[in-house]
Amino acid sequence: MKARDCGDRRDSRFNIVHAGKLQMASGNDMKAHGSTYEGFIAMVKWAIPVIAVIVVVVILLIS
Repeated sequence: MKARDCGDRRDSRFNIVHAGKLQMASGNDMKAHGSTYEGFIAMVKWAIPVIAVIVVVVILLIS
């Protein structure tokens, strides 16, 4: 195994280090992250009540 094959391997597409510390995303990536996070939170806000209703229906069907 060559020395260049060992240690940190950087992935230029995502700007992360695979075998070491993570790097912070650039400013543009943080904007995309914020948008993705807001979408995820909005989905969770709707998913939890829907799952609760499904659980209640299943419990009523079982009992």
